[in-house]
Amino acid sequence: MIRRIRKPDGTQSRRHQDLVDFIKAAGARSDGAILDVGCGTGQLAKLMRESGFGDIHGADWNAPASVLPDVLASYKQVDLNEEILEDRIDSKFDLIVCSDTLEHLERPARVLRSMRHLLKDSGSIYVTIPNCANVFQRLSWLLTGNSFRYRTEKPGEFGHISLFPSQVMTTLLNRAGLQCVRKGTGFAAMAGFITNKGIKLSDFWSYVCYYELKAVAKDSGAA
Repeated sequence: MIRRIRKPDGTQSRRHQDLVDFIKAAGARSDGAILDVGCGTGQLAKLMRESGFGDIHGADWNAPASVLPDVLASYKQVDLNEEILEDRIDSKFDLIVCSDTLEHLERPARVLRSMRHLLKDSGSIYVTIPNCANVFQRLSWLLTGNSFRYRTEKPGEFGHISLFPSQVMTTLLNRAGLQCVRKGTGFAAMAGFITNKGIKLSDFWSYVCYYELKAVAKDSGAA
């Protein structure tokens, strides 16, 4: 049921695979335009490409040279804390992914609104965030008054600074003109151990939260 995480990126790779499975389970079209917000070096985009998705674009603060070659159709270097995403990107997308990014940002609500602005009316946004309310985090809050996934940063670090309990997430989505149409369950991970692939657990245990979001139809204003 559980196994040891043998390499430093084991949990991250698992999150990426589970997110791709979550997207494919929705029947998302593989030929649409995709934007990966907070794409890092392109590891998630690489996995999506290997899973049949083609037209993938990325945005992050890293220099273009840090991105894996031949993975992204285009890349925009954007500081999501300082710049507005739609000021740098003028296209609309069928699918937007934002994996383990919002919790690092100073203005996550603004990025949610930006993704809504860049989404085609029929498109979907897929977001993953750390689960700050699973049993392990609840124990950490009870015993220490803090989450062990949100630690004091050293100068130059970009760790987790934004918490998203379910009601806060719902409120931010409402403000951004988005709604959750599907929420995924995930694996449990603690102290170097992770549940086996295929074992999906409720939010009480899950290490990460998966959201499929759709745009809320704008009021036509008709009399």
